[in-house]
Amino acid sequence: MTEIAAETFKYGRIMKSHLRSPILPMKAESVRPDGRRKEESRPIIIAPGTVTSANGSALVTLGKTSVVCGIKLEFADPPLDNETQGWIVPSVVLSPLCTDRFKPGPTPPEAQRLIAFISDLFCSDRFVDKKDLCIIPGKLSWVLYLDIQCLNYDGNVADACVLAAMAALQSVTVPKVLLPEDISDLDGLPQIDNSKGTPLKLNHTLVSCTLVILEDIIVDACLEEEDLSTSSITDTHMNAIFISDDYQAPHIKTPIMESPHGLTSLQFTRCIEIASARLEELQKHLESAKNQ
Repeated sequence: MTEIAAETFKYGRIMKSHLRSPILPMKAESVRPDGRRKEESRPIIIAPGTVTSANGSALVTLGKTSVVCGIKLEFADPPLDNETQGWIVPSVVLSPLCTDRFKPGPTPPEAQRLIAFISDLFCSDRFVDKKDLCIIPGKLSWVLYLDIQCLNYDGNVADACVLAAMAALQSVTVPKVLLPEDISDLDGLPQIDNSKGTPLKLNHTLVSCTLVILEDIIVDACLEEEDLSTSSITDTHMNAIFISDDYQAPHIKTPIMESPHGLTSLQFTRCIEIASARLEELQKHLESAKNQ
C-alpha cells in the first residue's frame, strides 16, 4: 500500500442501535459471536448480471448480509451548470423486507447516510468522467441510475453496497446512440442499438473495508457486533472505513467519534495493516467477478 491520508467521515455512523449482548465472552476467548476469529471475514459471493432488465447489475452476499445493485441508463437533459456532462443518481433502499428494524414510511437515517456515502464515492469525476455520459452537448445526455436494495441486513452493509455497486458498474454496457448526420434533423429521442454498446469507462476500482473497534479490532462485523460497537460499554469504540482505489491511492474515512477517546497510535497502525490486507482481498474478488 502507498500513501495513506486521513480525513473526517462526515456522514456519521452507518449503524446506530442499542446494546444487545455482552462483549465479555468474545474478549475472554478471542472468538466472535458467530465463531469467527477477530480478523476473519464472512464468505463473499459476487454474482454480476443478476438483473437481466438492467444495463448492469450484481448481487453481493457477505455472510447473511445481501444486497443487489441494478443500473439503468436513460435519456435526460444535461445539467444546467454543465451542458457537456451526464448524471449519476444513486439510491439505497433499506425496507422492512431486509430487517424488522425498518418500518414502512420515510427513508430511514441509515439509508440516507448510505446514499451520501455511495454518492461521495461513485459520483465523483475521479471515478467516472461524466463527460462520457454526454450525448449531444446542451441537448441530450445519459442519466445513470445506481439503485441498491438491501435484501438481508446483518451487518457491514456499507461494504456490501460498495462491492455491489462496483461489480454492477463493471458490467454496464452503454448502448450505441443512433444519431443523424445533422443533429438538427433529430426529431424526438434517438434510437439506440444495444448490440453495439461499449463498456462504461471507469477510472478506478473502489472497495471499502469497515473495521469495528470493540475491545479489539474486528473485520466484517455482523449486526450483533455493530450493535455492541455503538454501545457505551467501552471508551474506544468506533468504526473505521478504509477506501482503496486500484491499490495506488488508499485513504481512510473515519466517522465522528462518539467518545472523547480515540484510537491509540498502535491501534491505528494495526487498523491500516488489517485494512490493507482486506482491501486487497476484496479487489481480487471483484476482479474474479469481472472475469465471470
